[in-house]
Amino acid sequence: MKITFYALLFCLLIFQSCKQDEVLVENNEVHFLVGQWNVLGTSGGFTGNGYVPNFDQLNIDKQAKFELLNWGNSVMIGRIEFVENMEENPIIRFIPDKSNMERILLIPLIEDDKTAILRGDQLFLQSPCCDRFDIMLQRL
Repeated sequence: MKITFYALLFCLLIFQSCKQDEVLVENNEVHFLVGQWNVLGTSGGFTGNGYVPNFDQLNIDKQAKFELLNWGNSVMIGRIEFVENMEENPIIRFIPDKSNMERILLIPLIEDDKTAILRGDQLFLQSPCCDRFDIMLQRL
């Protein structure tokens, strides 16, 4: 009984010592998304013309955290989750920090999963369905 107790205590201490912020996304290919990205434009929606985004820069770090900026001011922060991890063109989800919940409807990037397509220094975030918004970005 004591051995079981100490084993459980040891496991609990091990898991508590790991901070989620320090863990890199090892099983997901986040490395090609890491960097600073300028918004080139959007497309899609009912008209196909896109929308005027309320952010002009997307920053992604190696812990799969993102920040949206507009003229250097933070608009939203959060993390990226890999829905389907494929060698090429993974499907990702932008999950905003709880402090940003009131702004979710204002940012179509958050509305649904995106297929991430990298072509040179350009990143295309495509929606999985029609009448949704796609975003084109350029690496700084």
